[in-house]
Amino acid sequence: MQGHVPELAWYLLAVGFVAFAIILPIWFGIWMGHGMQLRALQLLRIYAEKGEEPPASVLDAAFRGSAAGPPPGRRRTGRAEQMERFVWAAACAAAAAGVAWWRSAAGGPAWVVYAASIAGAVLAVGAMARLVVAICFSATDEQR
Repeated sequence: MQGHVPELAWYLLAVGFVAFAIILPIWFGIWMGHGMQLRALQLLRIYAEKGEEPPASVLDAAFRGSAAGPPPGRRRTGRAEQMERFVWAAACAAAAAGVAWWRSAAGGPAWVVYAASIAGAVLAVGAMARLVVAICFSATDEQR
């Protein structure tokens, strides 16, 4: 076998990548949400041990922090969030374009080249949209 990759390996790679791309964010979100809930319970346990009623602001912060998203004190600004998303989308677009280029030069299956090209194009358009939003994001929008 001189450089030939069986067709089944490409299908398994594609299915594995899709499964990884879908399952990892879900698992990470659940894990982070669980950690925030544990911190909120520890905070409430401290007040319970003292025999005091926690202030309403503490309860609001504890239950708001258990929802999806960053904790209230560590929230990113709109421009920083858009730039972070731009960088991720640009990196993924570059990776997809690299796979398409590599497989077209190596003579891989045509569907891999097409799928990687389409994914790279879609991610590149998304990255450009994120960049435009980040550039146009005004300072007054960040204060809202």
